[in-house]
Amino acid sequence: MEDSMRLQSYKNLYPSLKENPKFLLDYGQFLFSIGDSNSIWVLEYSKRLFINSAVLQTLTSVYKEKKDYRNATINARQLADFIPYKYQYKKQLLDLYHNTQDTINVKTISEFIVAMPIKKPSKEVDLIKEEAKRNL
Repeated sequence: MEDSMRLQSYKNLYPSLKENPKFLLDYGQFLFSIGDSNSIWVLEYSKRLFINSAVLQTLTSVYKEKKDYRNATINARQLADFIPYKYQYKKQLLDLYHNTQDTINVKTISEFIVAMPIKKPSKEVDLIKEEAKRNL
């Protein structure tokens, strides 16, 4: 379906589904994919109704793309706390702290990553742990 037709479909459905967090997540992700700045308020409203990893990840990406590192960091921190055993979410947070030159939090999250137990060994986890060690 063409983007303009999809957008019109979402707009038509919005009055009936504006309190449905799954619909709002889908709508917000679509708006983000077409570069529409309304994606932020749609995703933030979805987050208020029901927090899940998809909305936190998407909001982190939206804010990061807009270079709003403060809000990107807030959502990345919530995501890292929401799913604490995922190295990728901790790495994303570490990268945001690097972007903002927040050396205190770089050290803090690096110490946390180094101390995290490995539940499922992988090359990616090894690389994340190595990077965290270099920050100490």
